Amino acid sequence: MEKRYKLEGHEQEVVDAYQSGQPTTLIARTFGVSATSVNQLLRKLGVPRRDMKTSHPQKSHCRYGHPLFGDNLYTTQRGARGCRACRKAWFEKHPQTEEQKQRSRLWHTRKRQSDPEYQRNADLWSYYRMTRLEFDQKLVAQKNCCAVCKKLMEKPCVDHDHITFQVRDLVCRNCNLAIGHVGENIQTAEALVSYLRKWKLPCHPSVK
Repeated sequence: MEKRYKLEGHEQEVVDAYQSGQPTTLIARTFGVSATSVNQLLRKLGVPRRDMKTSHPQKSHCRYGHPLFGDNLYTTQRGARGCRACRKAWFEKHPQTEEQKQRSRLWHTRKRQSDPEYQRNADLWSYYRMTRLEFDQKLVAQKNCCAVCKKLMEKPCVDHDHITFQVRDLVCRNCNLAIGHVGENIQTAEALVSYLRKWKLPCHPSVK
């Protein structure tokens, strides 16, 4: 007897659901198959891929129906959106014992004690997706000088775009604070320069 596959006889339903904008994961759950099976069928039938803006709109609810707005929405440092209700449910289903928490704290404490750069390296990757090697290469390329004021840096700061998260250069603490205080707004920075030039006396040493 010839073995039937689960989507046999439902090909047109799958195509219609896909073209109506349903995500492949939802279609897969409807027919009790994997999303890979749905994608393979669509490729086999020659169905053109949807426009990304149509197939991946910003979701208003998570996969379990919880609203992705208000107090239930949280956003990671890199801009990913998540559901607090699902996060809470997962931790309730997978509780961490006190012994596991203590073991984890002890492991991190030992790492910090044995390797003073451990936390710094972890922060570089967590915040900027930058390895220590890439950080050192930037530092050497800049000759340990701030990319803005060109002064030697005691504690270099990684400058990055707060919208795109693109890592730029290394700057000193004062310049990093200055960029943050003007909100990375070029017009504000230019207005600040114009204001300082207006009130500088001709005999001031900074005026050339």
